[in-house]
Amino acid sequence: MKIVTDYYESVRPKDLAKLIPDKSIEAIKLKANALGLNSPFSSEFLSNIGVLLNDTPESYYWMGFILADGHISEGNRLTVTLHKRDKNHLRKLAEYIQAEHKERAGNSETKVSLAIKNQKILPLIKEKFDINNQKTYNPPSNSLYADADISLITCLLCGFIDGD
Repeated sequence: MKIVTDYYESVRPKDLAKLIPDKSIEAIKLKANALGLNSPFSSEFLSNIGVLLNDTPESYYWMGFILADGHISEGNRLTVTLHKRDKNHLRKLAEYIQAEHKERAGNSETKVSLAIKNQKILPLIKEKFDINNQKTYNPPSNSLYADADISLITCLLCGFIDGD
């Protein structure tokens, strides 16, 4: 699969699949992964999710919002699903993290969602904010925020309240 090695890091996988019609996009991705190639077009690279690690009011606001309405899976995928009437707020989050945002229907026609996968940054976010995959049953520890800047914690709480 010389085409994969030559073009995977510069062409979208769906466009690469047109050059290799007998292979699925998933097969191409698996081969590229085995070769140690990364696509700059994967969701891992189509966002600046690392901005959420910044100790700024806006980052803390969005982390509070994510704590309320988001989920970070064990596989390090952040998903935020909202009612479609809140799609503009979801767009603001997408803009803040510079995510390539595609509105997708959620569980029904009444929901929209944003999903980002990042194997490097999301584990750091989970560690910094003590986020467990089952946050409803295992919420972040209060002690994590005991020494934090009160203005940042206020922003986190505002985001959480907006989310709930």
